[in-house]
Amino acid sequence: MKLDHDLVRCILLAIEESEDITGINEDKLLDYLKKHGNYDNRNNIAYTVLKLKEANFIDGNVKWASNSPAWIMAGNLTYEGHKFLDNIRDDKVWKD
Repeated sequence: MKLDHDLVRCILLAIEESEDITGINEDKLLDYLKKHGNYDNRNNIAYTVLKLKEANFIDGNVKWASNSPAWIMAGNLTYEGHKFLDNIRDDKVWKD
């Protein structure tokens, strides 16, 4: 599966914007992604969350049922996630 780097950035921004100490919940994440990037493919979102966890940028997880994401919990940014997001936050930097 191809990693969508714009979705990576959007998920990180969504997590950072959340004021929930336990991390952004699935509904808020999906609402944010739909509003800010028109992302609604749960498989792509779940894959991206797993890759962000693999990179140690978030502490989230995905639960699967019947080969589909049943629960997507992006969680919180790690320290590395905060540092990475600081480098890609600016739209001008991101698009150049």
